[in-house]
Amino acid sequence: MIYSNRKYADKLRKRILLGGVIILVGLAALLLLQLFNWVAIGATVFVAAFLFIAALNLQYIRIFDEKEKIIIRYFSVFAISRLFQSIELPVTNLMKAEAEKHLGGIKTDLVLTVRTRQGVAVYPPVSLSGVKRKERKQIIEELNQLIPRKKE
Repeated sequence: MIYSNRKYADKLRKRILLGGVIILVGLAALLLLQLFNWVAIGATVFVAAFLFIAALNLQYIRIFDEKEKIIIRYFSVFAISRLFQSIELPVTNLMKAEAEKHLGGIKTDLVLTVRTRQGVAVYPPVSLSGVKRKERKQIIEELNQLIPRKKE
């Protein structure tokens, strides 16, 4: 399985940045017209939208399997430092891949449960908010298909 949301995340990023610029230009125009009540309302909307987008934690994600390993590489769409993070795990250790929904189902996180020598471990969640809804479900299904089944 090879998956990357680069194109879709770039499109989301551009739309969000364009929307922010439009709001800021509108606020500047309202400020010049001395409509301070509307400036306050617009600034509140801008800050609320900024906090909502920050809570979504949109990420570029690349998932691939290579030589019996699952590799997930990801980093934030709006990060300044572009710190890449990576999860690498043997396919044989994967127990469960599931989606956790937050913010009323708008934010979705990928949670991987793996078997270790010490017991069961859960990787930190990877945000799938920058992935199309249909593709989120497909990613979870494909990861769960990779789970080794016990022979009976």
